[in-house]
Amino acid sequence: MAHTRSMSVAFKLTAALVFSVVGVHAVSGALRYQRESARFERELQDNAEVFGRTLGALVRVAWLEGGEEQVESLLATAGATELGLSVRWREDDPGPTRVYESEDGLHVAVDVALPDGSAGTIEIVDAQVDERAYLAESVRDVVLTAGLVALFCALVAWGLGLSLIGRPVRALVAQARRVASGDLERRLDVRGRDELAQLAEEMNRMTDALREARARLEAEASARVDALEQLRHADRLRTVGTLSSGIAHELGTPLNVILGHAQLLEEHGEPEVGRAAAAIVKQCRRMTEIVQKLLTFARKGSVAASRCDAVEVARETLGMLEMLASRRGVTLALDGPSTAAIDLAPGFLQQVLTNLVVNAVHASPDAARVHVDIRGTAESVTIAVRDEGHGMDEATRARVFDPFFTTKDVGEGTGLGLSVAFGIVKDAGGALDVESTPGHGATFTVRLPAARDAVR
Repeated sequence: MAHTRSMSVAFKLTAALVFSVVGVHAVSGALRYQRESARFERELQDNAEVFGRTLGALVRVAWLEGGEEQVESLLATAGATELGLSVRWREDDPGPTRVYESEDGLHVAVDVALPDGSAGTIEIVDAQVDERAYLAESVRDVVLTAGLVALFCALVAWGLGLSLIGRPVRALVAQARRVASGDLERRLDVRGRDELAQLAEEMNRMTDALREARARLEAEASARVDALEQLRHADRLRTVGTLSSGIAHELGTPLNVILGHAQLLEEHGEPEVGRAAAAIVKQCRRMTEIVQKLLTFARKGSVAASRCDAVEVARETLGMLEMLASRRGVTLALDGPSTAAIDLAPGFLQQVLTNLVVNAVHASPDAARVHVDIRGTAESVTIAVRDEGHGMDEATRARVFDPFFTTKDVGEGTGLGLSVAFGIVKDAGGALDVESTPGHGATFTVRLPAARDAVR
């Protein structure tokens, strides 16, 4: 469609130029024809008058010699002598020389006064054969010239129209279609200083403005989605925290009673009863640990109660978990500066690192490595825990911080560790993010504000 429209513009320009050229040549040819016809008529009239006056003198002499017969014979001889002229004598009243045209040609009537007092008229008729042939040839020349000039102008106009108008218009149409389809990356190659080049430049500016506006809208939409997700997560945490606090308080006393009786049975009962009591004690302690996590998860208030050295806490945490990692064939590694002070109690940071490192160890295969990388700036301290496990898909990654969500087998996890860590980091004014690709492990990144007067 774009090609058809551009071709139509070129065709219109070509047609307009051809019509203009043909019109100019037609007017010029008509004026030339009129001038030539008028010039021939004047020359014929002058020549006929001179010829008529000369014949008039001869007619008077011939009239004296032989009368009218002699005159007619003289005029017949004169007509036969002058090619293209017909001369005859007629008796007529004298008057001025008269010129008129008919189908036979140009008529010139010259009155002659005879010696006997009578009068006659010499009528000279010029058929204008040569003149008319010349005028016809001139018309043919004008038409042929006009046709050749029109053809040349049509070819030139058609080529220039396609080059200067058709190609730029097709490029503009293609760019408009790309913009309409959402492709805002390509720009038009602007050349020249004409109106089409200016239009192409303005279209490039419009495309740039649309691309920037789309980028802003996408950024704003992403920010709104992130904010909404954070609000939803915070609301889930608040709801689950309230529920968890009530459940933990309700279960705490019965668990302590069961644990006490089980310990008595373990110490004073028979061996078989003692083994059963030991199993009860183990499960009660596990349930007590879960209750403690629920209470920690439901805790309100600020966690930035004191200051600690993130590098030192990380070193202590890895030392505490070294045995757990070695049993699974996993190596723990720490990389960081000599010190990195943050405004957070050591116990809270240790709880966060413990949850992250334990999850990394559980996710890692045999002979793998869990790497803890600490980096600090004047504004923040970043702690990255990276494993070499099987990674997470997008659905798992989106829910990894949800309370009670876990991918571990039954009995290996409660689904509260990452939620507790997320809550601690958030309450401290930081952020906890995760990056993971299936088959390429996962990296949990903790960003915490640095201590205001920390020296590194």
